[in-house]
Amino acid sequence: MTPMIEVRDLHVTYDGGKVAVDGVSLRVPAGGVLALLGSNGAGKSTTMKAIAGAWPLTSGTVAVDGQVVRSAAGADKTRSRIGYCPDVGGLPPMMTVRELIGITLAATGRLSMWPSALGLAERLSVADRLDHPAHTFSHGVARRVSVLLACLGQDGVLLLDEPFDGVDPVGARAIVDLVAEHQSAGGAAIVSTHQLEWAVEVADQVAVMTAGKVRDAGLGRDFAGARGARRYGAVLDAAARSAA
Repeated sequence: MTPMIEVRDLHVTYDGGKVAVDGVSLRVPAGGVLALLGSNGAGKSTTMKAIAGAWPLTSGTVAVDGQVVRSAAGADKTRSRIGYCPDVGGLPPMMTVRELIGITLAATGRLSMWPSALGLAERLSVADRLDHPAHTFSHGVARRVSVLLACLGQDGVLLLDEPFDGVDPVGARAIVDLVAEHQSAGGAAIVSTHQLEWAVEVADQVAVMTAGKVRDAGLGRDFAGARGARRYGAVLDAAARSAA
């Protein structure tokens, strides 16, 4: 079966020659969730940007249902299937949550989803901020609003970059539940995080990145508990020794 998300030998090199992503390959089938795990600077966010079509690839391909996602400006039907929550920012500071919801639904032709959007706002505990501008949000609130917009903007593919960062356990649980519902509906998702406990909770696959490469991968349950923590720690320790 063709995976819903397929990344093949992805390379991203920044201006100046810094290699951010170095030969990453990932496969996420319909109904699958992959956690991209690793510490800050591992290359997770650049990988997510490239998959979302928000950053140019140096080489390699990204495809959704076998169709290549392009990062060039302009319309791209494949890219329009992707709901993307960036790692930081992305919210215009003077716009309210209500305005951001309206723009997202209008841009994706889903204005009939207003009732569902308001329901999601309740579940993510941001309904009381619908008419507040984004610059007034704490980091955790901004994360939850970005997840909300990604869920509204997706059509089968959900990319959440560090959605749990700064979010309290209740909010994190709500995010996990939304990803599980997306999975049950046959969607595919990639969730990046540096928090092992949430990676195991949200995903059925885990890939660990350091220094732009995938260093270890397995089923989510393989990274659970004390044994999983030791496995993850061993990858991070090896990366630290290599960088020393």
